[in-house]
Amino acid sequence: MAKTKMLILDIDGTLIARGSQTIRPQVSEALHQAQRQGIKLLVATGRAYYFIQQDIHDVLDPDFYVTINGQCLIERGKGIIEKQVIPLATMERLTALCETLHLGIGYKFDDAVVCQNDFRQFHLGYLKGKDVGNLLIDDTRDKSWQKTHGLPMGLFIIGEEERVESIRDQFPELTFTWSYPNGYDVYNTGCDKTTAIASVLRRLNLRWEETMAFGDGENDIPMLQKAGVGVAMGNAKEHVRNQADFVAPSVDEDGVAFALRHFGLI
Repeated sequence: MAKTKMLILDIDGTLIARGSQTIRPQVSEALHQAQRQGIKLLVATGRAYYFIQQDIHDVLDPDFYVTINGQCLIERGKGIIEKQVIPLATMERLTALCETLHLGIGYKFDDAVVCQNDFRQFHLGYLKGKDVGNLLIDDTRDKSWQKTHGLPMGLFIIGEEERVESIRDQFPELTFTWSYPNGYDVYNTGCDKTTAIASVLRRLNLRWEETMAFGDGENDIPMLQKAGVGVAMGNAKEHVRNQADFVAPSVDEDGVAFALRHFGLI
C-alpha cells in the first residue's frame, strides 16, 4: 500500500455528527497529529462553502474545499477556482415538476441557496427553520435569481421520498443521492466529489493511491472506491459500507481517529 499523503474528509456524519457544529476533541487531535506529520487534509462535502460549519475552518483550515458534491472547488485565499453548473433548461423543467409534486427545491448558487418552490417545507427540512439571513433566499414567486446571478452549481430537494424517486429517471443528466430522510442532494451526472478531488491531486502532484478517504453517504461512494484506502463510518448505510476497504466506528465514537490509529498514521 502506498504511503498516505492526503486525507479526504466528508463533513456531515463523518467529521461532525449531523445536527452538531463541532468536531469531537479526539478527532481534532488525531487530525492535528496527521498534519504535523505532513499529511494534507482536504474537505469534500455536499455543502456549499457558506454553509460549512465554522469549526471546520478553525480546526482544520484546509488548503482546498471540494464543495457541492464536487461541483465547486475552492482554494483558501483564492475563492472559487473551478465549478460546474446546472443547465438552465434542466433547472426550469425540474422546478416545474417540483411545483406539481409539492417538493421544496433550493438551488446552490455562489453565495446563497435559493429556494424556488415551497419555501416553508424547504426551510424546515434543509435548515430546521434556522434563520441564516441572506444565505437562504426565497425566490418562489419570481423564480428569477439565475437571470442576475448566473446558474447554480447544484441543488437540494426536500419532500416525500417516493415523489422524489419518481422523477429520477426523467433527469439522466442529474444524479440524485439520498442525504437523509426526505432530503436529496442533486448534481450533474458525471461530475462528483472525485472530479474536483482529482483536480487537486494533479495540482499537488499526488496519486489516488496516496489518499485515504472517509465518508458515510451515497455521495461518498465514488471517492471511497478511488482512494488508496476508503473508510466508511459505522453510521453509514450498509450499501455504502460495502464499498469501503474498512469500516470505522461511527462519528459519535470518533471513527476517524480510530481509523487513523488502525492504519498507523498517528
